[in-house]
Amino acid sequence: MSPLDRLDAAILEIVQRNNRVTSEELGGLINLSPTACQRLLKRLRAEGVIEADVAIVSPKKVGRGVTMIVLVSLERERADIIDRFKSAIRATREVMIGFYVTGMPTFSWLWQRRAWRIMKSLRAGSSTRIPISRASRPWS
Repeated sequence: MSPLDRLDAAILEIVQRNNRVTSEELGGLINLSPTACQRLLKRLRAEGVIEADVAIVSPKKVGRGVTMIVLVSLERERADIIDRFKSAIRATREVMIGFYVTGMPTFSWLWQRRAWRIMKSLRAGSSTRIPISRASRPWS
């Protein structure tokens, strides 16, 4: 991989905000020809600097109006219980990312749901806390 220069950095800053910018628009913003911009973008993709072109989806438009950080402490920390819990959370489409963490809570995850469904699924005072001794690490 070749080292990144100021033009690479400028291109990356722009495409991180809007990856649908045309080569003509990009060239106008960084004072390069559209052809040169296309060549630089192609190299950045080929070298893995740009890993993917993604879409940012509006949670509200797809029925996920509320984003929450959920913290859960398991009553027991047996491997089979933890594995079943992880499997259940992995199968939940509203979970965006989860972590198995040190201390309390045992798990945390980012969850997106419709506001009206949240109240039905949450019960006050239902958490139990236990200490654990594992290093924080993401799980998938």
